[in-house]
Amino acid sequence: MISLSIYLYGKPNWELPIEGINHLDPIIIREHGKELQARLNHIADVVEKLQLEGWQLSECYGAIYNLDFYKEEITLKQARQELKDLGIDLRSIYLEELDEFEEELEQF
Repeated sequence: MISLSIYLYGKPNWELPIEGINHLDPIIIREHGKELQARLNHIADVVEKLQLEGWQLSECYGAIYNLDFYKEEITLKQARQELKDLGIDLRSIYLEELDEFEEELEQF
């Protein structure tokens, strides 16, 4: 089974230059909002492609920073090729192949 993670967003101090300051230019927040909207629109396109190709969303219970998908009966090499064929940049996701023991742990 192949596990795929898509990073959504992080904590504000990860995404905005707010660490250690006491004044923030509102333009920074507005610009970040535009970037975040573009990022989430791109992610929506990726999610649509994945789901059309049979990738399943892992049940979300408290997911904070990313979405996780999985696909069974596929190798890591096949998954990489499939994603490449779909036009999904492999640098924008995290892929890993789970062995049977890891798959069993995922169920708990």
